[in-house]
Amino acid sequence: MDLKRGALFDPDGTGPGRFIRRDPQPAWLWCRSCQRGYRYGEYRLSPCGELRRCPYADCDGSVVDDGWDWEALRSRHPGYPAAPEPGVVYPLYDD
Repeated sequence: MDLKRGALFDPDGTGPGRFIRRDPQPAWLWCRSCQRGYRYGEYRLSPCGELRRCPYADCDGSVVDDGWDWEALRSRHPGYPAAPEPGVVYPLYDD
């Protein structure tokens, strides 16, 4: 199964869809909706073509609203890897 079916890559923010440039640009983001990591600049375009969604095909999280800097998440969870593994869920809260 292709977890990121239909995903695009645009690290410069010049492509379509609402985008917030981050400075400094993080290497990785974490989706608050599906709790998985992805490269900065990866996204899927919403059906209306105006919003950037989480690149995972089974998630409708927003890159703008739900995309957190991976390093901010790691500051809460120092055991998480420097780069997230594709498709792995990294919970914000411990059980």
